[in-house]
Amino acid sequence: MPQYPFKVVSVCQQTPFILGPVNGGIPFPPGFQETARQEFAQFNFFRAVGRALIPGYVETYKKADKVLAGSTYTLNLLKKLFAIPDTRIELFYENGIAQEFLMSVKPPKEEGSHINLLFVGRLVPYKCADVVIESIGKLDQAMQSKIRLTIVGDSSERNNLENRVKELDLEETVSFPGWVNQSETLDYYQGKSISIMLDKST
Repeated sequence: MPQYPFKVVSVCQQTPFILGPVNGGIPFPPGFQETARQEFAQFNFFRAVGRALIPGYVETYKKADKVLAGSTYTLNLLKKLFAIPDTRIELFYENGIAQEFLMSVKPPKEEGSHINLLFVGRLVPYKCADVVIESIGKLDQAMQSKIRLTIVGDSSERNNLENRVKELDLEETVSFPGWVNQSETLDYYQGKSISIMLDKST
């Protein structure tokens, strides 16, 4: 948990101490104020208070042999906050896909005239799955009938998203398989599970 201090950094005299990947605190772009409120972004100032008051917090960053930053924004922020030289901080994207995974994904077979859309991720406000749902809801009926959206994942926003789908009368368009094992997500990327769900719906 990089937002907390690590006492172990004080005893790492001979052993290199690596912190990260550190990420978070990225400001919401204009137009997403409501999403920011849902994520309690207004309380982010407590992070600054924590940096000043929590014993060992600053020391953890200053004594780390290497700090891994999960985004360019975080890298620049940490360099500024803790005066970390370039030699001790490095960009390290924490999200990635193995090349083998990409090679195994093949374009799915066409399912009639349907356009299959896929969302995979935690269902929390800042992931903006609701934006996709709202966008589909604004399409005319003829276009909606050609789209199938599968939302794979689960978390605090799932009930809200499902209720919004009902309000927009998109039950035949949007489906929620819920949380699945990481190995199973490959079936969705390949379109296999989407095809099965379409068969069941018809």
